[in-house]
Amino acid sequence: MSSKRRRADFRVGAPESVAAGRKAVEISTAFALGEMEPVRTSRVLGRLNQARGFDCPGCAWSEAEHRSATEFCENRAKVAAWGATTKTVDAAFFARHSVDDLQQRQDHWLEAQGSITSAMHLKPSATHYSPISWADALSELVLVPLDSTAAESNTPTSKSVVIRQCKQ
Repeated sequence: MSSKRRRADFRVGAPESVAAGRKAVEISTAFALGEMEPVRTSRVLGRLNQARGFDCPGCAWSEAEHRSATEFCENRAKVAAWGATTKTVDAAFFARHSVDDLQQRQDHWLEAQGSITSAMHLKPSATHYSPISWADALSELVLVPLDSTAAESNTPTSKSVVIRQCKQ
């Protein structure tokens, strides 16, 4: 058969009652179990798009009164699992991986490493991120006054950009 489908190969019919089915639920659950333990997996996926849970951002699922236990798509289940992962990245990870190394990695690899557990800072001309206390991070990086020259010329500096992002 040709790789191009002809119009006659498609059919129009009544909408399905489910979007995916058991296989999609199995795949989503297996992925989530790779990110967190079974109890946490059950809690996260069990609350996804539920009345007493949380909604997927940009999700097209209806907000019907009756919802099934699996009101989510595979991709959003993966996003929820990544957000609730128990995998962590600490200062030792950043000591092993330079900024150049991290920039060469695929997004999927970076995401799979886990959540950052402490504040990290890239000092000017440094090759690696280094730990910084939350107090120092807040006082040095966020709560610094705008550079007066930058404020007068309305030219953002790295410090002013951080301040603007934090005020939103």
